[in-house]
Amino acid sequence: MVAEVFLAPFLARLGGETPFVQGAQNKISAKLSRNIESAGGRDDFIRVKLTRKNGEWIAESDLRESGLISTLVEADGLLRIDRNTEGLYEGRRWS
Repeated sequence: MVAEVFLAPFLARLGGETPFVQGAQNKISAKLSRNIESAGGRDDFIRVKLTRKNGEWIAESDLRESGLISTLVEADGLLRIDRNTEGLYEGRRWS
């Protein structure tokens, strides 16, 4: 996560890519499969597994400990929750 959030923009800037649009690559819109809590005042990054049901993407969060390598390997993507948001509701479409 540190490399994605801090290192990638830094290296892009060093390489002359300006302005760098963080997270613009490989974004999709998906519906949340459950409520996700988040502490206010900080950005949270939740690992999600993506499945396709009835023609739409469903993001299923894995709320196990973030230090587990297996959750990183099994995840298809990351869901970023803004620091001013205290959580997301099931069924909400998120990109």
